[in-house]
Amino acid sequence: MLYILLAAALLALFLGWQNNGLTVTRIPFSSPRLPDGLTGYTIVQISDLHSKRFGKGQRRLLKRVARERPHIIAVTGDIVSRGDRNFGRAVLCARGLAAIAPAYFIPGNHEADQAEYGRLRRKLEAAGLILLENRAAEAPTSGSLQLMGIADPLPRREERRLTKQEQDKTRADRTASLLAKLPPTDTGFRLLLAHRPELFEVYIKHADLTLSGHAHGGQVRLPGLPGLYAPSQGLLPGFTAGLYRQGDKGMIVSRGLGGKKWIPRIFNRAEIVTVTLEKTAPGCKNS
Repeated sequence: MLYILLAAALLALFLGWQNNGLTVTRIPFSSPRLPDGLTGYTIVQISDLHSKRFGKGQRRLLKRVARERPHIIAVTGDIVSRGDRNFGRAVLCARGLAAIAPAYFIPGNHEADQAEYGRLRRKLEAAGLILLENRAAEAPTSGSLQLMGIADPLPRREERRLTKQEQDKTRADRTASLLAKLPPTDTGFRLLLAHRPELFEVYIKHADLTLSGHAHGGQVRLPGLPGLYAPSQGLLPGFTAGLYRQGDKGMIVSRGLGGKKWIPRIFNRAEIVTVTLEKTAPGCKNS
């Protein structure tokens, strides 16, 4: 009996660490299209907080972000869970992030399902987040860095009326339409904030680098596997974490901070992503 209790206690400690311990993943991204003034530019990405708490006033999370000394912060959706009507933890996070660096936010699928999204949006903007919902903006930098952001293209209330094939096509078509409306640039570097990683093939037609989330790292990660399950991608998903490249274009997927409460994160700790931009000469191998 003693051994069973000891094993249960150790398992509880392990799961608590896996679900609440923070880790920082640093990813360099190189591109021949990067203007010279942007070499070394640092972006911290926060995704899928899902109304989670990391210490009083989100102190643990904010301290780790501040240590990365970002030029800007990208919040790539699902800062709240769809059932949250208080928004307190999200607002505290937003206020703290905005005090560290200019912080840009796009809504994810949980924001799309929020009955009170208008109220949430006003609170986040009042806290200092810069809403990048279906629009473009110039980043604060000496180089030319165009930021773009799109909202989640298909709310759950519409999704339920469609087959899986229809859902995928609708998301892709709406995303392409939203991106086509954003102003083009031939001289700068285009950084896109988009919540769903499964639309990578759409993103690379419009952006040099995309920051995404939503997959929760596949929730459970085992050696040799990219994750067991991700929303919208199903079992053994293709896009769960890290850098994906196609030529000079890329997408970085954050494992996120929260997830599904009834499924523990295993070998998949809550993640802050730090992206550093690097310049490469045309024809050089990219990282």
